[in-house]
Amino acid sequence: MPIYQPLSKVQVVSGSYIGNGAASQLINVGFTPKAVWVFSDQVTDRFGSIFHADAGCSSERSNMDRTAEASLTLAANGFNAILDDKNTNAQTYYYVAIA
Repeated sequence: MPIYQPLSKVQVVSGSYIGNGAASQLINVGFTPKAVWVFSDQVTDRFGSIFHADAGCSSERSNMDRTAEASLTLAANGFNAILDDKNTNAQTYYYVAIA
């Protein structure tokens, strides 16, 4: 008999998308994430952006050292990448989504 109780199931998905230059682009990951890490292969974006939700509130840390305007928003089946920071036309971005 185990002496621990298993935690709830964790969902993790990783992938990539190509920015389309629109005001925002929905990236479907198949579930509502609690956290998303998005980064590109550009030197200026080497740490990417982490976006998380806590009790219905959202915040973002960009480059891990300063608060920035949101470049991601969480959605029912994924997240929205916002133009200029995470949806530049023809730029490839990589993500890890966790629920």
